[in-house]
Amino acid sequence: MRREIFKLFCALSILVLLSSTLSCSRQAEEPQGFRPPTFSGVAFVQVSEGDHISVLNLANGELARIKTNINGKSLLLKKPENKLFIFSNDGKVKTVDISTGDQSPPRRITSASCGASILSSGEILVTDTSKGVVLRYIPSDGEISRLMPIQKGECYISTTRREDGTHIVLSNEKAQSLRIIRLEDLTIIKKLEGVGNSIHQAVYDPSGSGIWVSEGNEFKNGKPYGVGFAKTEAAPGGVNIINPTSGAMEDHIIVGGNLIQIIFSEDGRYAYTISSQMPEYDEATLTVIDVNSRRVIKNYALCKSCHIWKGVELPEGKAFVSSFAIDEGGKPDEVSKVVEEPFFSSQKTGDSIINPKTVD
Repeated sequence: MRREIFKLFCALSILVLLSSTLSCSRQAEEPQGFRPPTFSGVAFVQVSEGDHISVLNLANGELARIKTNINGKSLLLKKPENKLFIFSNDGKVKTVDISTGDQSPPRRITSASCGASILSSGEILVTDTSKGVVLRYIPSDGEISRLMPIQKGECYISTTRREDGTHIVLSNEKAQSLRIIRLEDLTIIKKLEGVGNSIHQAVYDPSGSGIWVSEGNEFKNGKPYGVGFAKTEAAPGGVNIINPTSGAMEDHIIVGGNLIQIIFSEDGRYAYTISSQMPEYDEATLTVIDVNSRRVIKNYALCKSCHIWKGVELPEGKAFVSSFAIDEGGKPDEVSKVVEEPFFSSQKTGDSIINPKTVD
């Protein structure tokens, strides 16, 4: 009897041990959860028709602000001079030296600038929607010349070096179309129709096999459609990936808000994007997308926390941005001479940003 009890005890012990081993094995195999990669550098974001630039530390999400006193529309970063070029809706340009903090007085170069793109030569192409032209602007001597006409509705512009020359991509927000033009001889390579609703900037991806289009989705068929515009069932903005040869839409990445612009990282692994009214109305964000997986992996807030910190309400409670630049090698302490105050963080004392007066 005792022997049978002993055998039963041994069998139960073995079963318990096996169960524990299998449980540990299963626990070890369970995924640990997705962790986005860490980023470094600084992003400069133009507030739509605002007189300041939001400065974002990509390492920790802290914010600072550059007061420019010009209602900017487009923003470019020119390296290695380390200068920001701000183009306003009323055709003026202003520079901000990030290293020294010096700002040039605004200079009128045209009547109504809309989009801008910098070439490898340092020259800048600017769209003028009132005159219906693309202008060539040479910052070194301030020379302005007419490059080519544009169609009604074309605003955002991007330039990419390709095997057969430099391709200009012009986005037509109202016509929902793109025109691809070779810079060297101004030949129209392709016109792509039906690429999205309320599109903004479009740019070749690093492989050159696709064009990523910022679909803001603000309007569709002339009626409010997107976040912050439609009262119900508002459509979020995103990226439409278009085949540049066939014009077919190969994929769509939902980002949210009203997507405005896309910049690819230097190594081609990531796409930085900015959106207004994200996720609903009172914030704007910088979103990072993994290019290979086409997956959103990180979001940064751009407006709301800083406005709460300064005690200044967002105009009509809505956050709009229009352009941005990325300096992946930039360091936050290097912009100390140009920002109004040190980088703001709600985590300085652990207090909530909703009660900023308790933060030193």
